[in-house]
Amino acid sequence: MKKVAAIIGGGVIGAGWLARFLLNGWDVRVFDPDPEAERKVDEVLLNAKRALPMLYDFKLPEEGNLYFCSTIKETVEDAVWIQESVPERLDIKQAVLSEIQANCKKIAVIGGGSWATAIVKMLSENQESVSWWMRNEDNITHIKRYGNNPNYISATELFPNKLSRIRVIILTR
Repeated sequence: MKKVAAIIGGGVIGAGWLARFLLNGWDVRVFDPDPEAERKVDEVLLNAKRALPMLYDFKLPEEGNLYFCSTIKETVEDAVWIQESVPERLDIKQAVLSEIQANCKKIAVIGGGSWATAIVKMLSENQESVSWWMRNEDNITHIKRYGNNPNYISATELFPNKLSRIRVIILTR
């Protein structure tokens, strides 16, 4: 069975993630309400097909299959990796996160790019629990003290079941 990745948001960042998964053999499902999303994704994918093979010293696997979906539910229901790449608006991110949580597998990796302030608000205001990782202990201290993000922070969010609780795991430098 092929691995399935879901991409929520097919803009430049989402399409970049889509291309990496697809060209590394994953089947990819994408949701983006923009009527031009398919055209935009195709442009990014065309460039990635030329550039990505140059980054590896081995032959890439057979390309996966690409599916454009009409709902978030359809996009995430079989995915083991879900990449959230929607606009940096808290209301949109919270709504998308809630919909992902309602429809994804009990164990799925959700990658997202957000400012830590938005991450903290999403984690505290969504009903489901989330486990997440941060790379820098200084950033965590700053967020706890000031409630905002001093830098752009990379995080990976895991959505376990309702019995889990929010944990912060610090990855050492």
